[in-house]
Amino acid sequence: MSIHIRPFDHSPHDYHTAVSIENRVWPDYPTSVEEQRENLVAQGSHLFYQRYMVEMHQQVVATGVVVEANEPEFPGKFYLHLNVLPEFRGRGSAVAFYTHALDVVEAHDGEMVQVNAREDQTAALDFLAKRGFLVAMRHPVYQLDLRQFEPAAFEGALAAVRQQGIEICSVAELQRRDADWERRIWELGELEVMQDIPAVHPYAPKSFLSFRASFLHNPNFWPQAAFVALDGRRYVGLSSLWVPLAQKDRLYTGLTGIVRSHRRRGIATALNIHALMFAKQFGARVVETDVSNAVIDPINAQLGFTAQPAWLDLVKSL
Repeated sequence: MSIHIRPFDHSPHDYHTAVSIENRVWPDYPTSVEEQRENLVAQGSHLFYQRYMVEMHQQVVATGVVVEANEPEFPGKFYLHLNVLPEFRGRGSAVAFYTHALDVVEAHDGEMVQVNAREDQTAALDFLAKRGFLVAMRHPVYQLDLRQFEPAAFEGALAAVRQQGIEICSVAELQRRDADWERRIWELGELEVMQDIPAVHPYAPKSFLSFRASFLHNPNFWPQAAFVALDGRRYVGLSSLWVPLAQKDRLYTGLTGIVRSHRRRGIATALNIHALMFAKQFGARVVETDVSNAVIDPINAQLGFTAQPAWLDLVKSL
């Protein structure tokens, strides 16, 4: 069987082909050419990043990515991603891509590769297990049907936070009130909140410029869909929603968390309520989150989120 792997050429044809394949594979998570172009810019030129097109008898049947991890404390770590059209699975394209991808990683002094898969993708998990990949992290996924969310039911929770002197406002409002809002959100998110989020490896904060480019200036970040908790002038909590360019009826929670000194005071609940109120008013159908821990899980359950198949991080040492 003739299988050929070539670099993605960044032509309109390759962009449209890749988007078509990814939208076939993940219809609930559609992407767009514009979104993919923006994501490529956000990768940063200092990292190795290469997309590939997998062809079978001159037809593109899969698209994959090999990207160096932006984790200075783990040099030699790479991420691999592959999407294969359903009708061409089990016909050698995945084997060919992973063989090629591992050769690329080793040629760039890679020491570890990480992939992700959803726990209901049993064929993919079997494929990875046979090649020495081990599960390193499980990311639970929860969804909320916004038709079942009634903001009035949570007015008491919002009032309790207001009584503590905590103000919840959108980032759009902060843009008008605080000239240093970008740096202060970076300090809150990268230097405090992210330090306590479970991960495969200890978290190394992004630089301000990197965070600004990848988060605050990401096309999926909307200032009116992100909310900050203020204790006086101090930023003490953050909850954001990502708005996909290709599908605006399904929103995703982004960075969410509270500084340690202000936890267990109902602030996270209030932030999430504000985010869900925005989503409902915006006209979204579903909000999805993969944020899960002992604190946030009861909050999500209270708000009406239900469990979905989880995502798994799998790693392989070279």
